[in-house]
Amino acid sequence: SQVNREVRLLASFESATLSPTEWDHKAHLTVAFLYLSRLPFNHAHSLLCKGIQRLNLSHGKENAFHATVTYAYSVLVKSILGRQPLWMTARDFIEAHPELMGADPLEPLLGYYSLELINSDQARSSIVDPDLRQLPAL
Repeated sequence: SQVNREVRLLASFESATLSPTEWDHKAHLTVAFLYLSRLPFNHAHSLLCKGIQRLNLSHGKENAFHATVTYAYSVLVKSILGRQPLWMTARDFIEAHPELMGADPLEPLLGYYSLELINSDQARSSIVDPDLRQLPAL
């Protein structure tokens, strides 16, 4: 049943039928896991970015997840997958790595962003609030 829920989430993501409230940090990590655990990095990242662009269009907003944040999370998820065996479901993966779902969802990205940028309101809104402006590029 968990696999079926994740497949439905992925189908909704790909068809851009997720509501803005459904597209939260956990949904982002789930979709990233589903792509990155099954496909080469560049292809998986491309599909994730295209899906986010479609969501932006359907929600009438721009930059729901800035490209740099999406890339950083893709690298992070792929590196975790590369160090450990694959899990059957995204839920198992997220539960095994609670640091990805902490109170501050940007904290795991400290290796990719400066502390100053991580602590900026603009950076925090990029994951917590899907209605945002673009983060400055690294």
